[in-house]
Amino acid sequence: MAQTQTVVWQATRAWIALTGAVAIGAGIQAFVDDQYPARLLYSNVSSRVLPTPAVTSLVGRLYAAWMLVAGTTRCIGAWALHVAAVRWILLVTYAVALVHFATEVFWFRSAPLFPAGYMPLVVASVSVLLLLLVAERIARREPVAGDDRKTGVYAVGGAARGSAARARLHAE
Repeated sequence: MAQTQTVVWQATRAWIALTGAVAIGAGIQAFVDDQYPARLLYSNVSSRVLPTPAVTSLVGRLYAAWMLVAGTTRCIGAWALHVAAVRWILLVTYAVALVHFATEVFWFRSAPLFPAGYMPLVVASVSVLLLLLVAERIARREPVAGDDRKTGVYAVGGAARGSAARARLHAE
């Protein structure tokens, strides 16, 4: 995109790309060391709940697959944030993570809040808030760089919004 965007827009894109890259890294780490999630996040799980190393390994690989899918989705989503469907998909990935980690910490108590349990909650919460803020700003059609007030065309990521605005463009 050649045009400059608002600070919130750019910060949201950078944040989503960063969290996506971190998720990909965590997914790779979990595939390399399938005990990684159990050791880092789910340290309150007793051996009674996960009786065999095979189950723990399976959970680690499942965690790795989810992190790779979510991280890839987030990296691609940071690039295509101007598409409404992409913003909804990103919002769902963060909402699923927020609900998952909140239930693991507060309901099942399989993950301690400190030292590692609070960070996924913070990241998911901030991400949901940023995506809702960006969606709300777009819904209100707040001007961003590239808006043309004379024709009523609002450019979000270079895309004109609204059929009336397109009709006015073609009439001129």
